[in-house]
Amino acid sequence: MEKPLVGSSGFSLFTRNKGEVIKIEQWLNLIRNFGFPIVVTFYLLLRFEKKIDHLTEAINKIATSIEKEQDKQ
Repeated sequence: MEKPLVGSSGFSLFTRNKGEVIKIEQWLNLIRNFGFPIVVTFYLLLRFEKKIDHLTEAINKIATSIEKEQDKQ
C-alpha cells in the first residue's frame, strides 16, 4: 500500500487507494490554505498520473509484441 500525502493539519490529502474519500471539511480547509486553483491542479495531476502509468504499461506491451514479431521474421 502506498503512503498517502499528508497536509499540514495531518489529514490525508489524496491516496491512490480506491474507497478513501476526503470529507467536505478537509476540502474546504485545503482550499482555504492553498487556494482553489492549486488544490484542483494537484488533484488532477494525481488522477492523470495513474492514467499515464496505465498508458505506459500498454505502450511497453505493444513494443514487446512488435519486437517479438520482428524477431520471428
